[in-house]
Amino acid sequence: MRIIGKGKVASSSSQGIAARTLQEYEALRLRCERRLRELEASEPLNQVHLPSLLRDRGMSRRSFLKWASATTALLFLPASFEKLVARAAAVMNRVPVIWVEYQDCAGNSEAILRADGPTIDELLLEVISLEYQETLMAPSGFQAEAQLKDAVESFRGKYILIVEGSIPMEEGFGFNGARAESFLENLKRLSRDALAVIAVGSCASYGGIPAA
Repeated sequence: MRIIGKGKVASSSSQGIAARTLQEYEALRLRCERRLRELEASEPLNQVHLPSLLRDRGMSRRSFLKWASATTALLFLPASFEKLVARAAAVMNRVPVIWVEYQDCAGNSEAILRADGPTIDELLLEVISLEYQETLMAPSGFQAEAQLKDAVESFRGKYILIVEGSIPMEEGFGFNGARAESFLENLKRLSRDALAVIAVGSCASYGGIPAA
């Protein structure tokens, strides 16, 4: 233990925790740096020129850097990550998204349809490429399953899987699509090739009313 000022004491344990935290942040920064280099060197999924997009939106470079700073703080990251956040935005593409619904009331799908910051059309045209979403898509039955299969094969390892609704863990409950695949098997199959899986809403996260 050592005195660091009048009435202030810093223990060796707190110093050790702070040092480990700095090491963890540095390790994370290096991983992010490597991932950004990979993205910058890879062929983009679609062409988005950030300076042009910002100019069309009436957003100055200064405002963009303020946004990067605020986003860094929102993610509880130190200021040293601000440049990485700005670079990540610069290499953005419309991310391929597969959105599946299991035991749900479609409340989250309805909510995103009514969002105003950004609106659903801004999301679809500028941010994500929605490859599959039962509530919004025109195809159904075998045609919908064919579109889902094509999306998985085209963006294998690159798509974001969004899960809405709870998943029964026992056999014989909950079936999906024209082929009557169980919710659980469907989720396992789709998540296997996803870049990331995001649970939206209380049902997908905690079971919700169906689990009660």
